[in-house]
Amino acid sequence: MMKTTMVLLVPSVVLLVNLAFAKAHPTPEKRNRDLIFDLAKNYTASLPTHVMETYVESVDGLVSGSKKCQHRFFCKVEKILTGHTNFGEKDQMVRLLGVHNEPHKEICDKQKDAGVSVEIQLGKLLDHLRECLRHINIKNPN
Repeated sequence: MMKTTMVLLVPSVVLLVNLAFAKAHPTPEKRNRDLIFDLAKNYTASLPTHVMETYVESVDGLVSGSKKCQHRFFCKVEKILTGHTNFGEKDQMVRLLGVHNEPHKEICDKQKDAGVSVEIQLGKLLDHLRECLRHINIKNPN
């Protein structure tokens, strides 16, 4: 009886230790997503209203439905912000988006411009970015 209890107890303890370690040590991808989220939140709070109200290409079709918050969304946001006068490729959030998108570079490279597009305000784009990061972190907490 004692051996059976120990045999069952040891794997349970190992599992708990692994879960605790995983929570205490997020992956580099998770840390990157968290940094992007924090930067988007800070920009939303600190950029002047006239900047937040400027119009950029819409990503609405990539934040809802079956294609919600997939790699194409993050590629598109990186491209939009790279071309925005208040961001550009040297901006920290844009660089972090580039790191996030690097494993999916093929998807980003294949993404075509829609031609004539609907526009949304920059503030809404940043809200969508934070929403998608939350969505990914719920699906993949580490």
